[in-house]
Amino acid sequence: MLWWRSAPFSVVHDELVLFTGLYPHLASARDNAVVRDIRVGGTKSVELLVELLEERGLACRPLGLIEPDSYRLPGIPHRDMTHLQEACSQAELVPCTRVLEAAVKAARR
Repeated sequence: MLWWRSAPFSVVHDELVLFTGLYPHLASARDNAVVRDIRVGGTKSVELLVELLEERGLACRPLGLIEPDSYRLPGIPHRDMTHLQEACSQAELVPCTRVLEAAVKAARR
């Protein structure tokens, strides 16, 4: 599971799912994302993400977190992060923002 621009983003077996927290962002996400399965999670984004992780047997696996960018850390709201940590207490939450930024930077060279 990854967080992208403060929205949960799941990467599993080429089955990508993006949850947007706000309905007005849905059209923009659909226009700009490479992900086909985009869902509105609203205030229940974390619950929906945890359900998806449990369905796929990933709730206790390491989860990579990608935030908007390294300049705005932390980008995941505290309430959401706390809820995710409680719901996936067996999972290791791995910060991956800087790793992704480095990969994107290297790819642009």
